[in-house]
Amino acid sequence: MDWLPVAGTLLGTLIGSAGTITTQYVTNRTVERSARRARAEQVRAERKAAIQDFVEVYQRIERVISDGGDRPSELIHRMWSLRNNLMLVASEELHDAASDLANALGDTYWHGTPDGSKPWQHLGGVRHRFLEAARAEVRPDADHRGN
Repeated sequence: MDWLPVAGTLLGTLIGSAGTITTQYVTNRTVERSARRARAEQVRAERKAAIQDFVEVYQRIERVISDGGDRPSELIHRMWSLRNNLMLVASEELHDAASDLANALGDTYWHGTPDGSKPWQHLGGVRHRFLEAARAEVRPDADHRGN
């Protein structure tokens, strides 16, 4: 009967150790998941800010085109700068859509619309593609394949 207290102590130690290891494992996984979610939200916020900046300059350029006045080169340079900033945080789909929109917008800025239509009509297709890609980019549940 002398072994019963020893076996009980060993069993208690094993159960306690297993509980501690399991608790640490679960805690570490929870912390890792929280850190991944926080990083994903930070990246999403960076993307959203870059998209908003680009959309803001897009709107300013569209207004300048519509008004038909002087077209300062600084404004179009700002658009390209913001497009380049967007490329740093964008998925491939948004990168392509923003590039297409920037090219069409730059061409329209310097040369006007080919058929005399309103800029928003002329740019509608590429703008729509950009906005669809941008919406997908900032959706909280979006999977950006490691971007």
